[in-house]
Amino acid sequence: MKKNILILLFFILGIIAFGESRQIYIGDIVNLRIESDYLTAKEIQESFKNADVVSTENKDDEYIIKVRFFETGTQEIKIGDKTLLFEVQSRLDSEKTPEEQYEQDIIPEKPENIKKPFPVSILLYIVIIMAVIFGVGFIYIISLKYMRFRKEKNLSPFERYTKRCKDIGNIESAYVNMSFAFKEYIYYAVNKRIYGKTSSEIMSEINNLNICFDEEILAKLDKWFRYADMCKYTSYASNEEEINQKLEELTDIVMMIEKITNNQASKDDNTLTDKG
Repeated sequence: MKKNILILLFFILGIIAFGESRQIYIGDIVNLRIESDYLTAKEIQESFKNADVVSTENKDDEYIIKVRFFETGTQEIKIGDKTLLFEVQSRLDSEKTPEEQYEQDIIPEKPENIKKPFPVSILLYIVIIMAVIFGVGFIYIISLKYMRFRKEKNLSPFERYTKRCKDIGNIESAYVNMSFAFKEYIYYAVNKRIYGKTSSEIMSEINNLNICFDEEILAKLDKWFRYADMCKYTSYASNEEEINQKLEELTDIVMMIEKITNNQASKDDNTLTDKG
C-alpha cells in the first residue's frame, strides 16, 4: 500500500534556510498543507505543474493539496520564494525505504520583499540615454563654437577691433590688450602681420606699407606706443582715467587708418574697372 508523506508549509514573515530534498517512490501521494495570506489557489496549483494533483481542498487561508509523481529523478516544486526538492525513485531500482512522514517549516518572503538583481535592460536604457544626452550636448557645444567662429569671421577689421577693446582687462594688462587689438586690426585691414614685434619695429613696418599715411597719423601712433611702452616696461603706474583716454586716442588713430584704407581700396577698384 502506498505511503502518504505530510509536509507542513507555514507562510509567515521571517527567514529560515530551506532546500533539502526528500526521497519518495513513484506514485506516492504527498500531502501538503499550505498556509498563506497572499497566495491564491490558482497560484499554488500552478506550482505543481510537474506533478499530478490528486485533490485540492481550501479552508480559509489553508490549502491541502495531494500530489504524486510518475517520473523518476529530482522533482522541484517552487512555492513563493521557497523550493521543495523530491528525489523520486522506482521501486524496482531501489531497496531504500522512504521516510514515512516529515515536517518542514517554510517561511517565504512576499514578492515585494525579495531583492532582485538590477535589470540589465534598464541599465542598457540608462546607458543609451546618457550617451544621447552626451552626444546632444557635444553637438550643441560644437555648434556654438562654429557659429561664433562664423560670426567673427564675417566681422570687418574695425568691428573686430571694437569687440576686442570692449574688455581691455585691468590696469596691469590694459596696454598689452590694446596693443594686441591694434596689431590684429592691422593684420585684417592691410594683411600685415606685426604680432610679436616691438613698437619701433611696428612703426617701421607701417612706414613701409604701400599706403600713404599722413604724418599726423604716424606721429600720433608713435607717441601712443612710446607711452604704452613706458606703462608696460617701467614702474610708472597708469590710472583708469589715463587708460580710457589712451583707448580713445588709439581708436581715433584706427578710424583714420580705416578711412585711408577704405579710400585706397575704392581707388584700386576704380582702376581695375577702367582697365576692364
